[in-house]
Amino acid sequence: NNRNSLTNPGSSQGTSVARRGPPISIKESAPSSLLETNVQSSETLKCTLCHERLEDTHFVQCPSISEHKFCFPCSRNSIKMQGAGSEVYCPSGKKCPLVGSNVPWAFMQGEIATILGGEVRPDMNIKKERDT
Repeated sequence: NNRNSLTNPGSSQGTSVARRGPPISIKESAPSSLLETNVQSSETLKCTLCHERLEDTHFVQCPSISEHKFCFPCSRNSIKMQGAGSEVYCPSGKKCPLVGSNVPWAFMQGEIATILGGEVRPDMNIKKERDT
């Protein structure tokens, strides 16, 4: 009688799933998302590009591909290489499509400014490095 594979197998209460914690990214195989939730809590998060350990709250998460996580230095370098005046896509170098769409995810100008530490101007070619 259990129609929802995400409910607690020992529970007979309710038919809806209560979301706990951050949203689970939607993938083709939904049952594996339960395993991913457990793995995320015990596994150290690392940057997809440099493989350095990520700080708890200071990293860039691609909204399209949950495995795409980037430290600020790698995100800064990617933005600078792509050019902050144009569309700036995932630091992985791919144009990751948004869920349910063919449109690739791109940074908003405010996000670019935050990652670059306020160095961005609409007309600038970013060449200056200011890591202290």
